[in-house]
Amino acid sequence: MFGKKKFYKEAEDERLLNDINNVHTKVTNLYAIKEHAIDISDETLQRIKIENAKHSFLYKQARIRNVSAK
Repeated sequence: MFGKKKFYKEAEDERLLNDINNVHTKVTNLYAIKEHAIDISDETLQRIKIENAKHSFLYKQARIRNVSAK
C-alpha cells in the first residue's frame, strides 16, 4: 500500500522532467527561429510567450516537488 504512493510520485516526477525538457526544446527552437527570421509573425511571438509561461510553471512545480534530474 505504501509502495504504491512512492511509485506514482516517481512516475509523475519523471513525467514532469520529460515535460520540462520538451518545453525547453520548443522554447529554444522558437528563439532560434526568432533570431534567424527577418519578419517575425505575431503568432510566433505569442507562441514564444506561451511556451515561456509553460516552462516557468513546470519549473516552479519541479522546485515545489523537490525534483531534480539525476
